Amino acid sequence: MKILSKDFFSRFRLGDAGFLDNIRYENGVLLLGGWSVCKNEEPYQRPQKIHVVYGDRFIGEITNFAADRPDVAKAFAGFPLECGFSEKIYFACEEFEPLLTELFAESGNGNIYQLHKDQKYTFLFQLEPTGKCNLRCAQCPNTVYSGFNNRDISEEDIDAVSDMIRKSSTICYDGFGEFFLSRNIHKALEKTPLRSHVIVHTNGMLLDKNYDLVLNNAPPLRQLIVSLDSLREDRYGVIREGGSLWHVLANMRGLKKRRDRLGRTLPYIVPNMKIMNLNFDEFEDFIDLAAEFDSYLELVYLYDARKMSGSPEEDGLLAYEKQQPRFHSRQIATAVERAMEYARGKGVCIVWSGACPEPIRGTKDENDYIGTRRPIYECPMADCSTAMQLDGKIMFCVWQTSPLFNWRVEETTDLQRHPRAVRARAMIKKGIIPHECSGACCQFVGREISLENNNSCGNEVYSGGWQA
Repeated sequence: MKILSKDFFSRFRLGDAGFLDNIRYENGVLLLGGWSVCKNEEPYQRPQKIHVVYGDRFIGEITNFAADRPDVAKAFAGFPLECGFSEKIYFACEEFEPLLTELFAESGNGNIYQLHKDQKYTFLFQLEPTGKCNLRCAQCPNTVYSGFNNRDISEEDIDAVSDMIRKSSTICYDGFGEFFLSRNIHKALEKTPLRSHVIVHTNGMLLDKNYDLVLNNAPPLRQLIVSLDSLREDRYGVIREGGSLWHVLANMRGLKKRRDRLGRTLPYIVPNMKIMNLNFDEFEDFIDLAAEFDSYLELVYLYDARKMSGSPEEDGLLAYEKQQPRFHSRQIATAVERAMEYARGKGVCIVWSGACPEPIRGTKDENDYIGTRRPIYECPMADCSTAMQLDGKIMFCVWQTSPLFNWRVEETTDLQRHPRAVRARAMIKKGIIPHECSGACCQFVGREISLENNNSCGNEVYSGGWQA
């Protein structure tokens, strides 16, 4: 069997190419079921073939897409009815792990897209590379708290989580510090499978000194997301104290020039904008910038830090609390609607990240939440996600407001078996908010306060959901 190599990803594209619904392995036979249409190709088209990858090897191909999928044709106008597949792949495996199975569609012109998978076949891992940073951003705990977390990931830390790295579908190397200040993160990247989708956030100031690190590790690095928040020098200096907008933009352009000269598509260079009252008149500028690079823009609403003791004072440079989108939700909702239309015209894909993964509503609910609430029992993160910080906090996701336990103290990272994780997961499935999620501003909690006694585990309340 052929080994998956970096060359395979030379024509990789971010985009939608279908969905893997079913994975089943019995007696040397792998049964795969799903559908595939290359949505980013014009016109929409079925792929010429799908490459089946298990672990680090190609184990087969799918070329028959004759199964009718009326559900897909109904959901996506213009998609062909016959786009489904049900394929048997014969290969021997002593201990089969569904998480290691990935499908890559190859379009008629040779572009490569990765299929999405059902949640039960995915694992999202967020690992903090360092707590050290070179900026003093007004919205970050490294600024809010003195000496919040100055650890750097060690080789021993990487070894401790190597199995989670190995089985991850998506890995976010993100935390409270600047990615490029980590002395050992290259060793984590070396352990990361090429099939995994790796995302990194950076403030971009040190990017020019790390072009080789980025390009030598792409793949698995697929998205380099640069946090900017404003494209106006005066505002940028207030939000991202210590940084230089001119320098960061020059670094981004320098990376693109080197990448393009090598004939590669990875990593995608993605501007990031945290939406706040100070900057929501800059949507079109950010969309224009995204079009200059790879036509992807990440948007995230400013974090709700109301539960954080020690939040910036109202007379500070940013007046943090007054920047919350909920105070101007109608105006921002209108601006976002216009921005989405402008982005479609420019061919820019807007990716919603963070706790509210969609455009906000123009009104608030009884908890001052401005997103669309969903019941907590629909939250998938308790089953398929782990977020770890270097100070010992471990959570289902970064939006939990306190950790499940301290993985350094308890010397385990197993969220499947740890008693508190098991209990919190059971509560979520019953529609009950555990104290670790109390007040979280995600769509499944919507700022609602947990009724569970938060002293039951002795955990300190902490506000998560932060990135560089």
